[in-house]
Amino acid sequence: MLNLFLDSNVLIDHLCNADACLCNEKLLQKIENGRFTAWISDFVYSEALGELKNRLEKKKGLKVAFRETISSFERTTMIQTIETFKKIPNLKSVTIPLDQKLIYTRVKTLCIEAKDAPIVLCVEELAKKISHVFLVTADMHSLFFKARTVKTLHPSFHLDKCTSACRSYYNCRWRNRYTTQSSRYH
Repeated sequence: MLNLFLDSNVLIDHLCNADACLCNEKLLQKIENGRFTAWISDFVYSEALGELKNRLEKKKGLKVAFRETISSFERTTMIQTIETFKKIPNLKSVTIPLDQKLIYTRVKTLCIEAKDAPIVLCVEELAKKISHVFLVTADMHSLFFKARTVKTLHPSFHLDKCTSACRSYYNCRWRNRYTTQSSRYH
């Protein structure tokens, strides 16, 4: 069975763009049904919570939302959204202690953004403990450059055929590449 480490963009798309990213939704359904085991870290949850806060700021027309400008209800709703996601069956949390020097080394050697280094390190550490670990991400940079250290898959890898109802169907850069190879992951 494949072990999938979910990148923050998979979680953010699920929380904020579910109707636009059907391959994420179908992947999460397969995780829920036990076809795959998924892993995620608190770092990813933190990044998603930050994105929910950013979207709330934009909605309110603010450049920065201070604690006083976000109601207790809004804070609770954002946190409950993340906590509900954590309850998906077959989605496991992993905590990997991260060394700042390792993060710097990954940024330097892989030429990646600092926010991506902890995710790469989590996947590398998880792969030492269990087999068949893949980073699932829609980030083009991750798909190309992180593949040198971790195995990566696009969220559409599990589909035999993308549905034309997907909003990104006509401009999906990965549909043709992964749908022809996806049958081996079913």
